[in-house]
Amino acid sequence: MPTTSLNSIGGPLFTVGVKGELAGDPRGYDIDPRVVDLVVNANLDVGEPACLGNATTPGLIGTVQPALSGGVPIGFTVRDRSKVANSSGVVLFLPGDSIGVLRHGYIWLLAAENVTQGTQCIAIVADAGLGEVGGVSAGAADGTTRLAIGGAFWQQTVASGAVGLVRINNSTT
Repeated sequence: MPTTSLNSIGGPLFTVGVKGELAGDPRGYDIDPRVVDLVVNANLDVGEPACLGNATTPGLIGTVQPALSGGVPIGFTVRDRSKVANSSGVVLFLPGDSIGVLRHGYIWLLAAENVTQGTQCIAIVADAGLGEVGGVSAGAADGTTRLAIGGAFWQQTVASGAVGLVRINNSTT
């Protein structure tokens, strides 16, 4: 009977999840995700950065909206299996809907640009050739079109348009 070395099977790879889906710790530790339920102020998809407040009332606690210039990203919107995607594949939450926002734990996100393992997540406010609007990337933040997401880091190198694992530990906002 032929044998196969365990070293030749798999390797340190992640099983890819679905955008906005919670994930366990890839190291096998038992980490409870911290998800808070907030009210949506503007149309918002799952697996997107969520900012506090809205354009007319910045910092309004208890409401979230997509990334906006000068916004404060607090986490990522979590997939809700009770919501069905539209014909474009978008799971849209509308103003007044309740949505889960991950503040601590692991989540699968879509990279708007090529990202490198260990780099901080950046919320892209406007497309400007950088990727999808409201997408998540890495690189420099400037506070207007690219917002740093506190405590969020890519756990693997991911190509633009692919899903990758992100860890967030944002308990400060």
